[in-house]
Amino acid sequence: MKLVLLALLCFSAVFASAPKFFRKAPVVSNDDFVGCPTDNDFYYTGGINSPLWPQPYPPNDKCYYYITAQRGSVVGINFDFFDLETCCDYVTIYDGPSERSPILARIGGPNMTSKKPTGKYYTSTRNSLITFTSDDRIEQKGFQLSYTSESGATPCTRDVMLVINAMSDMGSQANFVKQLQFIANNLTRTWNVGMNAVRVTINLQVDKDYAVIFDPAISNDDLTQTVLGLTNYVPDVMSNNETNINCLFRYAEGDFEDVKEFKVREGVEQVAMIFTAGNPVDSQDYYEAVEYSHKLRTTLDTKVIIIAMGKSGALNMNAISSLSDTPAFTFASDFDNLPSIIGKVNNAMCMYHSQTACGP
Repeated sequence: MKLVLLALLCFSAVFASAPKFFRKAPVVSNDDFVGCPTDNDFYYTGGINSPLWPQPYPPNDKCYYYITAQRGSVVGINFDFFDLETCCDYVTIYDGPSERSPILARIGGPNMTSKKPTGKYYTSTRNSLITFTSDDRIEQKGFQLSYTSESGATPCTRDVMLVINAMSDMGSQANFVKQLQFIANNLTRTWNVGMNAVRVTINLQVDKDYAVIFDPAISNDDLTQTVLGLTNYVPDVMSNNETNINCLFRYAEGDFEDVKEFKVREGVEQVAMIFTAGNPVDSQDYYEAVEYSHKLRTTLDTKVIIIAMGKSGALNMNAISSLSDTPAFTFASDFDNLPSIIGKVNNAMCMYHSQTACGP
């Protein structure tokens, strides 16, 4: 009798404290995604609704929305209406094209970043996956959102390789310093530099067979400090007399080909900005530069912009401009007037590189 009474007491104690109601984890339909779009690829600019909108969304549902911005842009996402049971139903915005991408925001649900939208969301690349998940009870009206193609950073989100000339064709150490000051204090100060904005890597071309590669700058101040400090690597540019023009393109091509070294981002346009101060030394030098530039622009889908520095009339602009995407992407200036070309350079950087583009 004591054993039976003890068992009853234990049974009563366990279930006396048990909740009267508990919620199961969301169950996603494996047969069909009710109310989800059958064509779930979305391009450039448009709108997305929750399933069955304007009726309440169904239970146990999961929808996938794949958004692609225009080339060279990022995705901007803004909620126009939001009414979810935020304890358990939620929208997840990924900073990239899949569920393996970093989570930009999770609105509602487990591990939420917020219960309600907190303003406009921006990805760091061209792609974003948005998912909607509901559990098995309490359906609300849902959501409406709009998506746009945005420039992202100022002037635009890009992965930029600065190929800085540190060879004797600069003409003097003073000219080398003017190049650095232009890059650090003028040109890149108009950019929003950062790992998720305009990502900038430096290739310091010391001679035709040697270059120094730096990690991407984490901020404008970091980039400025690095660029102005390059005189520590090159105290006398005139001593670096092993020079040609094809090496500037050869090393840029090698850097972009090694994506681990350059750390390019999926969905972000690549730009090689090459600073040259001399003409091809001979026809072989020129044709090798043509070959490397062609590979950059086609195989590696990288925009090539050339900054040609020197006195007017001293540079063979026909030859030099043929090495960029188009002659319009080559900008010439003497060393004292380099800031005058900033607007044109930024416009070229933000134009879509469509030479090898196929599809959306």
